[in-house]
Amino acid sequence: MTRLLAGATALLVLTLAGCSDDEPADREAGRPHRPEATASGSATEGEGAGEEDETGPPCDTVDDEQLSQWAGSSQTVIGPQEGFEVHCFSRIDPDDSLELTWRFEDGSDTLAELVELESDPSLAQREVRLAGGVRAVMLTGDYVGSPHTRIIAEVEEGLLVVDARNNGIGDVLRTADELRRIATRVATAYAG
Repeated sequence: MTRLLAGATALLVLTLAGCSDDEPADREAGRPHRPEATASGSATEGEGAGEEDETGPPCDTVDDEQLSQWAGSSQTVIGPQEGFEVHCFSRIDPDDSLELTWRFEDGSDTLAELVELESDPSLAQREVRLAGGVRAVMLTGDYVGSPHTRIIAEVEEGLLVVDARNNGIGDVLRTADELRRIATRVATAYAG
């Protein structure tokens, strides 16, 4: 319970206050460090402040139009942001509860080791197949009182971890089925 409360507190603090450049603390909280972006698309802190957000490899495998179609709402793909891992994400919209991130691990772990590291007692685990028969593990359930889907797969770019959940601030809450569908489509884009 303490761990869940700490996770919820970290989520709220990061969502409302933005992130610092302290990536190890962000990783411990299970959250990528993300520069906040304005409506015009320019970064407001960190590297690249004042420049337009550019999406490049491997994040550009998923484009804004695809992601918007999958999510059923307007989405903007941001990334890559590099650090301990390469992070991609959809810009958080205050009217939409979707929080979608995907990252590529450095490859020091095997798929089984990463699944063990990313597992949580509150998330049920099952093996699934993505496009082309790519083996993946899907973790689903309620995390900090909200539906959460995590997909872990070994793709050409490396070990991929996709997280889809409600961010707690949007008016339109996503169901567990919607989160599973969106996460699966993002993972499938890299598997095919």
